[in-house]
Amino acid sequence: MRWVLFFTTPRNKIRKMEWHKNISDASLHAKIRAGEIRLGGNEKLKIYGLLSCISGKRMKRENRVFFATEQEALQHQYRPCGHCLKANYIEWKGKIGDLVKCRSH
Repeated sequence: MRWVLFFTTPRNKIRKMEWHKNISDASLHAKIRAGEIRLGGNEKLKIYGLLSCISGKRMKRENRVFFATEQEALQHQYRPCGHCLKANYIEWKGKIGDLVKCRSH
């Protein structure tokens, strides 16, 4: 069975997360050139990052997903990569730390 997640973007367009295992290399390259895919993510670890990230290039094809925007990745509950999106990761980690502090008090 093949699952595809859908959600509504701010402009009321339906966007879907693309799985690498379900897309041909030619289609993937065309979507990257067209700007439809800008970020990659690891489905198991729930981490997203730049397509050029060395960590992302090492992951298995069946675990790789693609997003057009950072908002899409965040809506799917992915966190920023600590290597290629270090500033975003530090900001995310700070928010998580603040959330943990609030819950412990």
